[in-house]
Amino acid sequence: MLCVTVSGCRPRLIIGWISLAMAFNGFCYSGYNVTHVDMSPYFASTLFGLTSTIAFICGIFAPSLVGFLTADKETIPEWNRVFYTIAFTYVLAGTFFDLFASAEKQPWGLEEEDKNCQMSLMTQKSPQ
Repeated sequence: MLCVTVSGCRPRLIIGWISLAMAFNGFCYSGYNVTHVDMSPYFASTLFGLTSTIAFICGIFAPSLVGFLTADKETIPEWNRVFYTIAFTYVLAGTFFDLFASAEKQPWGLEEEDKNCQMSLMTQKSPQ
């Protein structure tokens, strides 16, 4: 998205950069989307629903933000602010995911049988 800001008024180049950015956006399917199942197989659908709701809120407010950022005139500097905002959002969200996301099963996401099995494994002593 940052490359779009230095492309000037070259529509084909801008379309190429945006297409490339959307292609790289596909990497989220190997991280964000499968993490729900890794964390809690029993509550994956509920978790996905909650996180998707939060993510889709951005889609509701994005047009208003673009309208606000390009309110004076639709000039290149104003559109550059839009693309800087998009790039900042991607970096912020990716950093948050890298720092705080975990693919380990969470204790609240286990059924009673799994908890008992996990507790018995923890209490067993290793052979010497």
